[in-house]
Amino acid sequence: MKIVIAAWACAVLSIVACPANAAGAPAQLYNKTISVSFVLANNGVDEHGRGTGAGRTVYQTIYISSQGRIFLRSDNRGGGIAQTVDRTPEASAGEFRFDGNRIVRAAKGAFSSGALNETISFDSGFQSCMASIQTGHESSKVYKWKSLDGRNITATSFTPSNPTCSISEGNALAR
Repeated sequence: MKIVIAAWACAVLSIVACPANAAGAPAQLYNKTISVSFVLANNGVDEHGRGTGAGRTVYQTIYISSQGRIFLRSDNRGGGIAQTVDRTPEASAGEFRFDGNRIVRAAKGAFSSGALNETISFDSGFQSCMASIQTGHESSKVYKWKSLDGRNITATSFTPSNPTCSISEGNALAR
């Protein structure tokens, strides 16, 4: 199992270097918004031994422009704290790639150890979607990241759950 996780983590980290739109956005996704949400639970503690609480909920708004460029807004909420991050195509260049009827995002994000892999799969007509979230880290290492309030967190478990996905016409970021 440890070898599988290590191999997966290496694969995720190699994807991070891939340019956005490497295969080009499918034309069916032009001028559409994809809304994804999921929960990230963990058993983390900060540098003072305090627990991290209930984890965080992530709400993503992904807009694919009429030129096939990806814009991302990520709203992260947990422990009574909210953080919104907006990324332009240039800033998200290492995070997204198209692979047939899927968008794959590998993100190191706030992790100093560990990574997140997000796959958004579309039906053949690009009318509906399904999100899948996985996390991983190198064998014998723990997850490490900065919490929304700036604390250094260490955890042995980082579990995604409850992914949702929907598609709508137009640019939800402009609303």
